[in-house]
Amino acid sequence: MTAPRRWSAAAVAAAHAGLLLALVSAAPPPAPAGGSMRPPLWVRLLSDAPALPAPALAPAPVTTFVPPAVPVLAVPAVALATAATVPVATAPMPAPEPVSVAVSPQPSTEPPVNAPAVRREPPGHAGCAQAPHPPLLRERGIEGQVQLRVQVGADGHARQVLLLQSSGWRLFDEAALAQARGCRFRPAREGDSPVDAWVEFPVRFTLRG
Repeated sequence: MTAPRRWSAAAVAAAHAGLLLALVSAAPPPAPAGGSMRPPLWVRLLSDAPALPAPALAPAPVTTFVPPAVPVLAVPAVALATAATVPVATAPMPAPEPVSVAVSPQPSTEPPVNAPAVRREPPGHAGCAQAPHPPLLRERGIEGQVQLRVQVGADGHARQVLLLQSSGWRLFDEAALAQARGCRFRPAREGDSPVDAWVEFPVRFTLRG
């Protein structure tokens, strides 16, 4: 709203207020001779105005919560009685079958009382020649010892020759192994029969030999 319109509205409101104040403050006219007094103009104006009907206030709706009905499953009494009285058939457990365990007799390590003792004789290397002392080590005055393990066959020949302990010198070890491979051993015997057997012995290299 612009300024001229605001001023005109204010002027109209002020004029109405002044007119209403003048009507209220004006003295009532003298009563007529007949004794009836006419009401003032503002009273007549107010009484002639139509009465405004009072607004009807509608009551607020009241919402009532109703829980949903839960269906109940009805079970016949006959079915309950039948379920309670019918026994449950259980299959009988089979009886365990006897298990037979065969116990093998433990072999006896003791010789029979009346059995004759078997004579056992280990192999020997007494017939083997002494391994030659390597000349290079003899000239330097070095001695040594080699430990061998030899499998001697029933024919007296060495089947396997193993070096159990080295002398620390390669020439000593090679000389001892070569001598054992070519040596003719005395085979081991069980009773009167020659058998294969292992034997261990040292090979010494000395300057006095």
